Amino acid sequence: MGQAYGDIHLASIGSTLASLEIHAAKMWWHVKVGDNLYEDDFAQENKLVGYLSANHRLDLMRDYKCERECKIGFHVLPLLPITEFLFSNVDFVKDLVKWSPSLYTVRDGWMGFVYALEGIYNNQVALDKIRSLKRFDAGNTLSNLLWWIHSRHYYRKMGSCHEKQCCIG
Repeated sequence: MGQAYGDIHLASIGSTLASLEIHAAKMWWHVKVGDNLYEDDFAQENKLVGYLSANHRLDLMRDYKCERECKIGFHVLPLLPITEFLFSNVDFVKDLVKWSPSLYTVRDGWMGFVYALEGIYNNQVALDKIRSLKRFDAGNTLSNLLWWIHSRHYYRKMGSCHEKQCCIG
């Protein structure tokens, strides 16, 4: 909004808040083995935290039963250019895609989000998988996924990305 109104102070505040939100999401919701934030057994089985509730004891706060592709979908929704900043660690994104179930074990709707993440590092393969989907979850469409896949290629050409870091221009 700050950029739209030409207000540099508002743009600066918005950028700072977005950066803090992304940092917090990566710290609390992205599970990495050995980061000491979550127990090793939880970190071995999970790449994302699916559900937290303040109404349960601390040891019951993480929902172990949420399907993997749903967890990914919860974190990707809504699929926007800033999503690539939230998932800027390409090695982590590759682990997420590998961690998700195969297309043959889940509904098509949620797999669109997994394929969107795959498009960050393997654009053509993700595009082929997206085109094979028969349905899409609420909040996602074929046109949205096609925009995502084709714009990742464009933005990578415009920006300066590092080998293990994706970005938009």
